[in-house]
Amino acid sequence: MDFSSLERVMKNLERLIKELERLTKESESFVNPLRRASKQLRALINKQKMDLSILERLAKQFERVVKQFERLPKQFGRLFKQFERLAKQFGRLFKQFERLAKQFGRLVKQFERLATQFDRVFKQFERLAKQFERLVKRFERLVKRFERLFKQLEGGRINHYSRSQKILLVGEGDFSFALCLARAFGSADNMVATSLDSKGSLMMNYSKAMTNLLELEGRECKIFHEVDARVMRYHPNLFFMRFDRIIYNFPHAGYMDGSSSSERNATQIWFHKNLVRRFFISAREMLTTDGEIHVTHKTTYPFSEWKLVKIAEDVGLYLVAEERFSLFDNPGYENKRGAGICDQTFPVGMSSTFRFAKNYLYC
Repeated sequence: MDFSSLERVMKNLERLIKELERLTKESESFVNPLRRASKQLRALINKQKMDLSILERLAKQFERVVKQFERLPKQFGRLFKQFERLAKQFGRLFKQFERLAKQFGRLVKQFERLATQFDRVFKQFERLAKQFERLVKRFERLVKRFERLFKQLEGGRINHYSRSQKILLVGEGDFSFALCLARAFGSADNMVATSLDSKGSLMMNYSKAMTNLLELEGRECKIFHEVDARVMRYHPNLFFMRFDRIIYNFPHAGYMDGSSSSERNATQIWFHKNLVRRFFISAREMLTTDGEIHVTHKTTYPFSEWKLVKIAEDVGLYLVAEERFSLFDNPGYENKRGAGICDQTFPVGMSSTFRFAKNYLYC
């Protein structure tokens, strides 16, 4: 706070007090000669015995003036005391203003801190608002997907599949994907579900396999075990069958070196690619005219090194579409491992369903 005006007032008061003190002293030096002159005049009147009525009046006037001058120092003293009191009051006011200035400075600092805190809170609120918006959008997408699934289920459809299609499922683990389709269709009389395992191996490897198989059989699904996807077209139960959709989810050739195998190993990748190549060759011969082969596969490294589209083109297939795969779109499906502890699921991550059809120009 600027106190320059108050300081100027204080200095002016101090100068005025000093001036009053000087005037008081000067008045006293002036009164004393007047007193002496009055006494001399009174003596002169007495000596000369003259009519001094006029001089007496003058003397009385001088006496009154002297008395007035005598009162002046007292008046100046009272004024001086009043000025002293005013100076003290101004001093107290000045100190109060100083305290107020310090308090105001503290308030300003507190306000600045509060402003900083408010800014942080506001930024946090903005972040929360953005997160809430993202959650709302995700929820809206989920609602739409639920609505779409519900409509599909009502109409005997799910994703790319319907009851009117003849469907072959290859490499099923615990048959949960086959059951997912069967429940959507209401009946599974249009489906054939196969696995590489024997029925006994399924019971040992998968905790829900037998329950799923019993429900599939109750929905009239044809189930075949010990079907090798590489040569399935020669299987006696499939030899004369043709299908509108042949589905192989997350193909896996097994681990060449047991538990120490790595999906990044070049030899391991070669075995996977060989499995897919031979599956494509076999499945191509089992398609109807407008049929499609669907392979669901991870798209990140090292799985991207399998080059599914290139393998398909090499054996007379072309890519119809690649669509993002989500477990949410397949209620009840539990993806299982192809080797090791088979009853465990694995992270699907970034995966796609690749849809292939026959290239009739292929020779």
